[in-house]
Amino acid sequence: MTEQVLPFLEAARAAGAEVLVGDPGRPYLPHDRLTEAAVHDIPDGDASAAGPARVRRTTVWRLP
Repeated sequence: MTEQVLPFLEAARAAGAEVLVGDPGRPYLPHDRLTEAAVHDIPDGDASAAGPARVRRTTVWRLP
């Protein structure tokens, strides 16, 4: 899927758009072509369920 989406994102960037990609840690994300913009810990799961909600670290990447 990266091979199909990345050219679209690069074209948007070339046209002047700021391109941000949110990612929860996918191994196939082309990290070498992106710059880390922010990291967030996001609750993952049902907060109303018994016990504490799990937290997932999610990164926002910028296409330079």
